[in-house]
Amino acid sequence: STPAFYAYADSNQAITNNTWTKVQINAEDLDSDSTYDHSTNYRFTPAVAGRYIFNFGLNIATSAQTDINYVQVAVYKNGSSHVQMYNDYQASRIYNSQTNGYCIITSDDNDYFELYGRCQTNSGNNPTVQGHGGRSTFFSATRLTGVVS
Repeated sequence: STPAFYAYADSNQAITNNTWTKVQINAEDLDSDSTYDHSTNYRFTPAVAGRYIFNFGLNIATSAQTDINYVQVAVYKNGSSHVQMYNDYQASRIYNSQTNGYCIITSDDNDYFELYGRCQTNSGNNPTVQGHGGRSTFFSATRLTGVVS
């Protein structure tokens, strides 16, 4: 089931409050066909057409205990949002969120995929994507074989 990759954020990334931002997934545990760019564009270009299962997670934090209103994470395909996950904390605000998801996307060989995140804080302060230890911010995909449409 190649190509396949598993990448994660190895450092924290400050993002602007309530703004969609590309997550810098900058370290790899697996990249079977060198199809994930972990140093420049932070994107996956499969090079083989097919259906892919994507897994992703975004860990985001703020400095105040009750600051996060909501967190969104999205897989972008060719520069546009394709799949989104959403956690709403407005009824009981928190300071750290783990938002995960998975999806299956059909791809041509030259499509590209990126992970984006957005967090709205109650204070207006900028949140931080957590990338230190634990691989809690991650992005992965593998081609599904034997799947008939």
